[in-house]
Amino acid sequence: MKPKGHISQLALVASLAAGTSLIGASAALAKDYKSANGEFQVAQVSGIQVPSAPSAAQAGAYQASQERRGQTVRERPRPDYDAKGILFGGLVFTPELRIQEEYNDNIFADENNEESDFITKIRPRIVGRDDEGLHRFRVSGEADIGIYADNDDENYEDYAFAGGYRYGTPEFILLFLDAGYRQSHENRGSPDDVNGVEPTEFDTTSASIAIERGVRRLKLRLSGTYDELDFDDVQTSVGTTINNDDRDRTVYGANAQVTFEFSENYKPFVRGGWNKREYDSALDDNGFNRDSDGYTVVGGVELDFGGVTFGEFYAGYLSQSYDDARLSEADGYTAGATIYWNPTGLTSVTFDADRTVQETTVVDGATAATATLDNSVGIRVDHEFLRNLIASLEGNYLRRNFEGIGRTDDEYQVGVSARYLLNQYFEAGLSYRHRTRNSDLATVEEFGQNIVRIEIVGKL
Repeated sequence: MKPKGHISQLALVASLAAGTSLIGASAALAKDYKSANGEFQVAQVSGIQVPSAPSAAQAGAYQASQERRGQTVRERPRPDYDAKGILFGGLVFTPELRIQEEYNDNIFADENNEESDFITKIRPRIVGRDDEGLHRFRVSGEADIGIYADNDDENYEDYAFAGGYRYGTPEFILLFLDAGYRQSHENRGSPDDVNGVEPTEFDTTSASIAIERGVRRLKLRLSGTYDELDFDDVQTSVGTTINNDDRDRTVYGANAQVTFEFSENYKPFVRGGWNKREYDSALDDNGFNRDSDGYTVVGGVELDFGGVTFGEFYAGYLSQSYDDARLSEADGYTAGATIYWNPTGLTSVTFDADRTVQETTVVDGATAATATLDNSVGIRVDHEFLRNLIASLEGNYLRRNFEGIGRTDDEYQVGVSARYLLNQYFEAGLSYRHRTRNSDLATVEEFGQNIVRIEIVGKL
């Protein structure tokens, strides 16, 4: 079901407005517009800069002056190329517009009937924040509009809005409040894709609250989350309706973590989480009650070896129990890590791994999958060839175990990308990504997919 006309027009107008603003901020602007009464301020624009490759001595000096402890190449501030933002109403707003052209050689993620197409993507985004003082605020809005050259049924208009508030006191009590709304569409390669004429659209409404309290070397964090998902129905090629209302659900979560800070470099912790997943329909279209309760308990440690290597490791146990006796419990060990390594001042390596329980409505004949136990691992290497030229190489592996039906899917992704920063207002990018899915179930389509993308980014 396509978005309503007024939403389409609104997204288009927002994109054009953002584009007009960004294009107007060219290198020809050389004045600072300032006001003490809430009017915007625009910093001076420098021309396009093309620096030479840094020498070893320059790299060391640059690292010492620009790099902070526990910071990767991607996160490093680049004052000559970072957007300065617009000050208005006490918040600093950073608008940007991404225009992308993408070639996908298998847009339906199909094994036998591969269909290629060019996709134009328009992606405006604006973030406003106030990061000073005890009271800190953040608001954001973004859109992702996809226009297919030949397969216009695949066109989509995603958008999202979010806001957050943070309060901190000298006694080290931190309060976090966040809320957001997002309209998205389901990826054609998703195991839960129902193969409608158009992609399945769904809305997510989220809210969270968290509080942190520090006493000497002990830190306690408590949090609660709320997520409501609403899936739209879609049509088949013969005009019948595929019901997705049985996938609508609300997920409640509560988490607690206790961290003991032995030192800046060594912080062991214990973390526990609980969730409750309630479906709007008492039974799904296959006659199953998918309501469930689950928990996770892990122990781990945060490590920091002088800001060169840092991250966390953890391991423990997870379980998800279902109200329907025909759906078996999904449980077992869980483990994960997020590790950052800066072997030089110009190179960063990121490693992450995780094991989680995810919802699914996949069935095999009369048997329903309880859930998927997902094991994921990924690695990414970022290298700064020039101050304004960053290249990345990444690889990811995901194994999905469909509990209850004996199905296992393996997904592999590899990619390479480059990002070139022209100045504070413009940057360009080029990327390639390959994705493959294999399955041990003969009825599941396996596929390969190659995507090439170029983009130009305007920002203030």
